[in-house]
Amino acid sequence: MITWTSSAREEFDQCVADARSRLVAVGADADEVSADMERHVEEELAAEKISVATREDVRRILSRMGSLEFADSTEATRTKSFAEAGSAHGSLGKDSGDGCRFHWFGGRQACKGAKRTLIRIRVWFPGLLSVVPLMGFLWLMLYAYLASQHVGHWPIYGRPDPTSIRAGYAFMGVLVMLIVATPAAFSAVVWMSVRRALTGSTSRERLMRAATAAARVVVVVAGTVLFAAELLRLRDWLLD
Repeated sequence: MITWTSSAREEFDQCVADARSRLVAVGADADEVSADMERHVEEELAAEKISVATREDVRRILSRMGSLEFADSTEATRTKSFAEAGSAHGSLGKDSGDGCRFHWFGGRQACKGAKRTLIRIRVWFPGLLSVVPLMGFLWLMLYAYLASQHVGHWPIYGRPDPTSIRAGYAFMGVLVMLIVATPAAFSAVVWMSVRRALTGSTSRERLMRAATAAARVVVVVAGTVLFAAELLRLRDWLLD
C-alpha cells in the first residue's frame, strides 16, 4: 500500500485540475483520466519500491508520462506542460492487468505506448465515426465522377455499368461497406453524444461536452442526409 503525502496529492490534483478543461474540449472524460493517471503513478511508485510518495516523486513520474516537463520555478510552465500532454494523450488508458511490469513485446515502453494509443483512439473515435456518412457521400461522388468520364455525362442506368470502369469492383465494395457502416455510425454517434452531454462534474464541463456532442451530431446528420440523397438519385445506376 502506497501512502501519498499531502504535498504529493496536491501536486497530482493541481496537474489534473489544470488540464481538465483541455481534456473536456477534446472529448475525454476528465474523471476517468484522473483515475487512469493516478493508477499509473502508483504502478510506477510500486515498481520503484517507494512506499511513501512525495511531491518530487509524483512530479518525476508525471514528467516521464508523455515527455512532460515540469518547471520547478513557475506554476505557468507546469500548467502548460500538463495541459498539452492531456490534450495530446488524454491518459495512459486502462490497466491491462499486468501494470506494464512484464517485459513482453518490447518491455515497459512498448506497453506504455500501447496505452497511449488506446486512449487516443478512445478520445477521437466518436469524432471519426461522425464523418463516416460524409466519407460515404464523397466516395460515391468520386465513383460517379470517374464513371462519367467514360460516357461524357453523369451516370444513368446502364451507362456505364458500375463495375465496368477501372477498379469498379473495388469502388463498389468500399461503397457497400460505407452504406452498411453509415446507420451504425449514426446510431453510435447520437448515443455517445447524448450520453456524454448528460455527464460532467461542473456546469462549464457539461456545457463544453454538450457543445462538442452537438457538433458531432450535426456532422453525422448532414453527412447522412447528403449520402442518402445521392444514393437515391443514383440508385438505378448502382443497381444495374
